[in-house]
Amino acid sequence: VLLQSHLLHDPAVRLAMAAAAALLALTFALAVTAYIRIIGGVFLGAGRSREAQHALEVPFTMRVATGLLAVTAIALGLLPPLGIGAAAAAAQQVSGAPGVLDSVLPPVFLHPDRFALPVKLGGTFLSQVIPANGLIVVPTSADFSSIAPTYIFISMAVVIAIVALLLRLGGPRPRQTRQVWAGAIPHWEPSMQYTATGFTNPLRFIFGTVYRSTRHIEGDYQQAPFFARTVRYQHTFIEPVEEYLYGPVVRAAQKVSRQLGIFQSGNVSLYLLYLFAVFVIALFLR
Repeated sequence: VLLQSHLLHDPAVRLAMAAAAALLALTFALAVTAYIRIIGGVFLGAGRSREAQHALEVPFTMRVATGLLAVTAIALGLLPPLGIGAAAAAAQQVSGAPGVLDSVLPPVFLHPDRFALPVKLGGTFLSQVIPANGLIVVPTSADFSSIAPTYIFISMAVVIAIVALLLRLGGPRPRQTRQVWAGAIPHWEPSMQYTATGFTNPLRFIFGTVYRSTRHIEGDYQQAPFFARTVRYQHTFIEPVEEYLYGPVVRAAQKVSRQLGIFQSGNVSLYLLYLFAVFVIALFLR
């Protein structure tokens, strides 16, 4: 939908689509950065402490819980009709508008005349197996755009299988082992690798204007700037949501609670006075 937003006629909608595409690209970049950090620090990194070097696998119950979340995420990604059907049912119950599911997930296998192109792309495949209208998602209209993550996954799996088969038919390849280039350092230490702070530096540069991050570095040098005795590093930033959205609400709630704290003094006599006042007010209201 975002790639075909130039076909729309409403300038406001086109501008919103362009902003959504930019946010989607930024989200993708942040996701790649996060995964690089995980792979570099967790899977490829060396333990910087004795506890990390002798770390053990988590218990089986924790792996099962994580596996259930992973399987659910994969299922919703590869079979979006399952999640769309539940969301459409909830939206229809709340809004009362009928036909929500058929608008987003049209029954292409029941109306091949209206959805000729999706049917040609395989709209009837697994139509009797999947408990939904089909596997093709139509965000706006069938003439504008449509997507089928399930078929994309099947196509990618077929291509990977063909490539693997061709490599297998080409014969075994000799395994080669080489040392990793580490900047001409003869001996690699765990303390030389990137830390979590190093992997988050790109995020700090990207959102520097939003978070207004500042760095303050002080060093005691024997011969500046090469030989330092001590280096003190301080990094501060402002969380805009917490500072300007949650902060005023929390401060207002704290102010109100301090004012109401007068009535919660812990004095039994004062509480008896409250009960007497409520009793008198109830008599007058009757």
